This record gives sequence, C-alpha cells and structure tokens, in this order.
Amino acid sequence: MSWTMPTVVGRYLEAGKSQFFPLSEAEINRATRAYLRVLDSYAIPTRGHVLVTSLASQVAYFMPLERALAERHLVISNADSSVFDAARVEMFARRFNVAAVLGVTSETLEGLASLGHDPAKVLAGRIVWATPAAFARLDPDVGFTLRRWAELGPAFGVECSVGDGLHVSSEDWSLEVLDGEIRVTSRLPRLLPFEGQPTGLFGTVDRTPCKCGSTDARVRLNQTPQVRR
Repeated sequence: MSWTMPTVVGRYLEAGKSQFFPLSEAEINRATRAYLRVLDSYAIPTRGHVLVTSLASQVAYFMPLERALAERHLVISNADSSVFDAARVEMFARRFNVAAVLGVTSETLEGLASLGHDPAKVLAGRIVWATPAAFARLDPDVGFTLRRWAELGPAFGVECSVGDGLHVSSEDWSLEVLDGEIRVTSRLPRLLPFEGQPTGLFGTVDRTPCKCGSTDARVRLNQTPQVRR
C-alpha cells in the first residue's frame, strides 16, 4: 500500500462544520506514536481493559489510539459516544474490570443520567479521558482519575498521568495562539496540509518538557464555554 494514499477518511471540525479528513499510513503511524507517549505515562497493566467511546466519523483520531492500545497488549471495547449507546458504556463498566475509559462526552453523561445511572459511580476507580464539555461536568474528586482529551481541529490532545495540559504531537503539529485561540499548522507532509488552522479552543501553549518526560507541546485550555462535545 502506498504511504501517499489514504488509509482512512474521517472528518475534522472547522467552525463547527465537518470537513473531509484523509489520513495516510504514515500520518496514522505518527499519531499512534503520540498516543503511546501518553499511554506509557500510566500504569495500565498488560491485558488491561480499555473502553473507547467515539463516533465513526472520528476514525482519524481513534484509529491511531486503538493501534497504540493494541501495541501495548491492552484489551479494547468500543461504544458510541452518544446518548443512545450509554447503556453499553454502563454494561462494560459493570461487567468488566475496565481500567480506563477514553472519549467520554456530554452525550454519554446525559445518556447515563437518563437511564438512572450516576456517571460518577459508573466511572469510579478508572482513568477517564473526557472531552472539554464533559470534563467541566465531572468532579475529579469523586473516585476516578479525570483527564482531558480534545479535538484541536485536525490535531488531537490528550493528557498524560501528570494532568498538566493536553499533549499535542510536536512531531506532527506546530501550535500558535492568535487572539487567544489555539491554531495548528502541519509540520510534515500530509495528504491534507494545514496552515494556522483554527481549532475553536482557547488557551495557552507550554513548550517546556512535561514531568512525565514528554517533550510534546502542551495546551492548557481556558475555562470558557465549550461546545457540547
């Protein structure tokens, strides 16, 4: 397979609208390495169970994640990050020893509540990576390890065990702040290159090494109103 042809086509959001987002095998491999740098900061045991909640349209962000999880010999379960699939999230959490849940959204939290489940009890004892809107609705002091995961336009950010900002691959992306908004520019060849791409997220960029050892840039989001996801 040519590394200059799409392996997968997903979407990224631009001003709230979906745009086609093709990724080559080389791009997926780089994103997988970025996830591995974060995963390796945690003590998830080999053969540990990780629940990934996402939508099919987010394949560009979650295919590399699942490759990283498989490379670390972790067991993967999947559920849609929607109101309608919250029952599956609760079922996996109740029936299996899930170590981590990645991609929790406000829709998932609303779905759990509509079924009569307290999200804090469903997620208790686990590592929980939540989108900015869901993060704002969860209390980090109720029995689980709360961390952020976010789409930054075509890029993604995910917090390590230190929890001091979203790690964004410095191999793949250059970050800048313009009028308070995080913008991303692709550093290496991509099927779809980006230059100063708006992300819709506001905050600051820290380029100093993280205490986990990673030298990827970190984004700290402002406490401003967020979109639902």
